Amino acid sequence: MYRVLWFDDQHQDLNKFKLEAKTRGIELIGFKSKESGLDELSKNPINYSAILFDARFFLCKEDQPGSESLTALKETRNEINKFHNNYKSFILTGQKDINAKESQLREMFDDELYVKGDPESIEKLWIDLTHACENNENFQIRIEHQQLFESIDSFDSISETQILELLKNAYSKDNTKWDFGKLRLRLEAVTKTLKSVNYIPQDLNSLNDQVRFITGRHNRYTLNSSYFDPTLCYSLNYLLQILQDGSHDKEELNLKVNEHIKKFDNPYLYTSALFILSDYIICTAEFLSTKPTSNNWRVSDSYNNPIEGEVKKDEEGFFYCENCSILPDKLINLEISIGQSIIITEYVDNTKGRTKHKYQYFAIKLKPTSKQK
Repeated sequence: MYRVLWFDDQHQDLNKFKLEAKTRGIELIGFKSKESGLDELSKNPINYSAILFDARFFLCKEDQPGSESLTALKETRNEINKFHNNYKSFILTGQKDINAKESQLREMFDDELYVKGDPESIEKLWIDLTHACENNENFQIRIEHQQLFESIDSFDSISETQILELLKNAYSKDNTKWDFGKLRLRLEAVTKTLKSVNYIPQDLNSLNDQVRFITGRHNRYTLNSSYFDPTLCYSLNYLLQILQDGSHDKEELNLKVNEHIKKFDNPYLYTSALFILSDYIICTAEFLSTKPTSNNWRVSDSYNNPIEGEVKKDEEGFFYCENCSILPDKLINLEISIGQSIIITEYVDNTKGRTKHKYQYFAIKLKPTSKQK
């Protein structure tokens, strides 16, 4: 359905005309005055594909019948030309003898005039309006990303306007438009929704904690059943690192995302992050639609029961302590050797394909409790 902003002081009395528009796939959103219509357009500029004007309508919200004039049309068109959406506009007049009574209007807008009550003119209006909307950039983006736009209805804190802006920025050549902070805000909006319906514990307030929880990597809580598949969980943890780094501009950042963007000046890192976020939004909307059991987690064993023991190496070369698998890099970084006593303070269920059948847990944080042997 195309959305067209409509300036007409009598739009509320023209329901038949609105219904006819809907049969053509056009939703007319009406406003009586220049003031109210431009206020809406300034707030939601990318929600509309074209503009339809009555020849005469009010300048201000409080204007009364009899004050309609061409001034509102002229001033509104001039204001709309300042927007960057390049809206195609159409003028629908009720004047029967348009050449005689509205010669000024005809002279200014001859190729955009359509006459109320003239079936041939109205038919041409629907055809021209549809063509303009089809060629509108915003509509093209909505069609290309239809599944994404259908999914955002599941989230109170994500609007179509916000998603359109992010997608349009991906096509921009201006690297200041590749704003990782705005992507982070949309990620936060998804987790906010999950938390509001008790799919995230209420005491987890940071984005880091929330993402770790929903991907099954939180040290305090363990999901009784996974929310998402391993692919999405992996990409979501990657996305979090990119967005957290790219949302700041400090010397101590590990990834230095903004330096990378400025150096190579291409949109692909931003676009990849945007598409992972889009995948997450779609998958979360589908997850919510199934209405899974809420509060479906338990306090992790590692939170109350740290694992203590010696570091060992099995016959396949894997490092472990008791029933917990350990990455070699962790041992190297902490300068811990085989046979040394350690305590594992954070661990999660082991989902690693090569070791999960041997060791129930996977170490996240550990420290030595004895010196090297």
